[in-house]
Amino acid sequence: MEKIKIYAPVDGIVKAIENISDPVFASKSLGDGVYIEPSSDIFYSPVKDGRIELITDTKHAIYFSTNNYNVLMHIGLETVALSGKPFSLLGKQGQEVSLGDEIVKVDWKIIEAANLPKVTPVLVDLNSVSKYKLTIKNEGKKVKKGELIYEIEIEDVKIIKDNKIKIEKREGKYKSLALKYLEAIGGKNNQSLVHNCMTRLRFKIINKDLVNEKALKEIELTKGINWNGEELQIIIGGEVYKVKDECQKIIDNKSTSDEKQKITKVPRKQKIMGAITAIVFPTIPILIGTGVISGLQAILAISGVISNPAPGQSVMELDLFSSLMYIMSKVGIELVGIVFLCSTVKYFNGDPWLAIWLGAALTSRYLFGSGWTLFTLFGNPIVIKTYEGTVLPMICAGLLLVFLNNWIKKWMPTSVDIVFRPALVFLSTFLIMLFTVGPFFRIIEQFIAKFVILLGKIPFGIGMGIFAMIWQPLVLTGTHVAVVTVIALPMNDGDPSAMYACLQIAIMGQIGAVLALSFISKNQKTKQAIFASLPGAIFGVTEPIIYGINLPKIKPFIFGCVGGLVGGFVAGVLGVAQYRRTGTGIMSWMGLDIGWGIVFGILAGFISLITALVLTLMLYQDRKSEYIAFRENNKLLLKTVKLNFDFDDTKLKSLKEELAKETLAIKDFNKNYKNYENTLISLQKKEIKKQNIINRFEMKKEKLYNKILKLEDKDLDKYNYFANKYNNLKLPENFNELVIEIKELELKLSNCEKEVKTFNTQKYKEVSDIIDNLNVNKNQILEDYKKVYLNAINSIDIAYELTEMNNLNWTKKEVLNLKTREEMKHVK
Repeated sequence: MEKIKIYAPVDGIVKAIENISDPVFASKSLGDGVYIEPSSDIFYSPVKDGRIELITDTKHAIYFSTNNYNVLMHIGLETVALSGKPFSLLGKQGQEVSLGDEIVKVDWKIIEAANLPKVTPVLVDLNSVSKYKLTIKNEGKKVKKGELIYEIEIEDVKIIKDNKIKIEKREGKYKSLALKYLEAIGGKNNQSLVHNCMTRLRFKIINKDLVNEKALKEIELTKGINWNGEELQIIIGGEVYKVKDECQKIIDNKSTSDEKQKITKVPRKQKIMGAITAIVFPTIPILIGTGVISGLQAILAISGVISNPAPGQSVMELDLFSSLMYIMSKVGIELVGIVFLCSTVKYFNGDPWLAIWLGAALTSRYLFGSGWTLFTLFGNPIVIKTYEGTVLPMICAGLLLVFLNNWIKKWMPTSVDIVFRPALVFLSTFLIMLFTVGPFFRIIEQFIAKFVILLGKIPFGIGMGIFAMIWQPLVLTGTHVAVVTVIALPMNDGDPSAMYACLQIAIMGQIGAVLALSFISKNQKTKQAIFASLPGAIFGVTEPIIYGINLPKIKPFIFGCVGGLVGGFVAGVLGVAQYRRTGTGIMSWMGLDIGWGIVFGILAGFISLITALVLTLMLYQDRKSEYIAFRENNKLLLKTVKLNFDFDDTKLKSLKEELAKETLAIKDFNKNYKNYENTLISLQKKEIKKQNIINRFEMKKEKLYNKILKLEDKDLDKYNYFANKYNNLKLPENFNELVIEIKELELKLSNCEKEVKTFNTQKYKEVSDIIDNLNVNKNQILEDYKKVYLNAINSIDIAYELTEMNNLNWTKKEVLNLKTREEMKHVK
């Protein structure tokens, strides 16, 4: 059994750490031990054989190491604020120490003058120890320096062949996150469906009132949230699959509660949009996977490694490798309708096996051959033929299948149901699709295809520019997958699609905007989100950078769209067009015309990126300074007064002077604002570093835990070996130093915040008094105008998402006239 002995570093009274007034120390998050009420001014080493590992810049906290454990001596509470003035170092960092070695001398008069507690925690970091016993010597009594004040016995976990070592049951990272998400949406019973796409976790919500959006945003993986009708979309990123799987496992463990949820009424339009989104997005991984394989096939074909079939040539006439690559690249595109059909049936709780049967029949080229012409419309034959590569008809087939299946189930006798219902549902759906629904949707698809193609033919690249500009807004609506299928139709027939080439150009615009934000923003969490989302965006998955970063800031999203407009225009002028699907993102460049087509396509993409980047750098401010925002508010207020109040020059001059006085005070306080912001940035950096260390540690622990579970019933010796290793895993030595640094920054930030809040409260009151003196008629618009001043002085907290912006629900024109739109209509 290992023992750690800690000795009094100073004369004083010893007390248990849980009785200290500071909640952080009392919680033992920084270690377990005691605190001393010191009665002398020189502090000595608290360990018999150790080393000084760290002395903080403010000299109030000193870390020692002994027997591979860290010991903290923290002189006084909140003494970090004194910037080291009371402390004279007698030892130095890196020094080997023993009992009797002087470490630091303290001037208690400075600490007493600041009215700060003198109590000194002396703690051992035991976060990595599973079981220990702490014995305090002479608790509540006065001790002399060098006396033993407490002893810690750490229990060894011995490997005994016939006994299993116990390990704490571990909740996986994603299960823990799933529990948080389910709790935040109002419980697992407040949803009727959970699914995901490439980046979003999607819940079909029963009662919106139970959803805690604030809690959702605070979960570490959340990059943004979005509502689409009754569907809640949580932007997560690439880890969404694992979270969704864990959510599904928890949901499948049905609750026995009979509590009925209040059902939120959702407008029909929102229900339809929610259903479309839920059907479309689960298919995205297959579409992207198909694109990657198509891209690989195209690269191999371009490089001459494999061959493509010539017009009229059977794929079977190629060599085996070329045939297989061609089939794999085409099957996902040609049979995409089955995926949409199955997704539709699953969403509406239909029979997936019937969906596969129907989908296979409707997409079978060998059964249909060249098809049969029903009639001709405007010179275009409407043909009964295979439904390969179609989307809208197959979604409709899914809806029809579910409806007919439920309807027939109601009246068919149960004795023959299993024999006749599947066949009857299949036949009915198949024939209705062939002769009515299918032809109707073929007309619609042809119309959309022609419209998009016509848009691409608008001269001088204008049509392509417009399409590239509106592409990302289409992504927001969730309708972009269906649009992709339409604009890809020319490529299915061997023709180029100019509009398809616009997709990557639009993506590059959003990438340019988010890159600019990485330079502009001082918010470390925003930077972290940007760099986490960029790899996905490069390969075509833009939802995280749109929902999590660009869209909430509005202007960067708009500048990204403008970048798409410029890049699309250039692409149109240069004649860029897509000849084959080769994946999403930068992979799509391989599908452009070989040679100059690829060069021009890449050029257009980078013009889109640079345009958005430059516009964002030049025209977007992550936050306006308090002084600038205050001054702008004054200008609008003065204009409003001139238009609505009968002020003579003297009154107007007096008002200007009052506002100028307040503005000057804001300017003079700017140094304090900067100090507050810089401290906040430093704290964010440290917190991110801390979280990264914890994440790496948790990953290591989870990997070891899973290994232990596999060995549990197979090899007891190995199981015990790894269980012992698991139980004794420790965070790195610098972790506790980092925790101390964070605590010091938190204290510094708290002091800065108090100073800023006090000043802001005073300034807001003074400005409010000025407006109240003007607003004798209690005009609501003028009353609400106070909010813009509150936003100005809270600029830092708003930019760093510590508080929300107050929205002024009036237009600039309404503010200037102090009248609502309706009131202005009645003014002659």
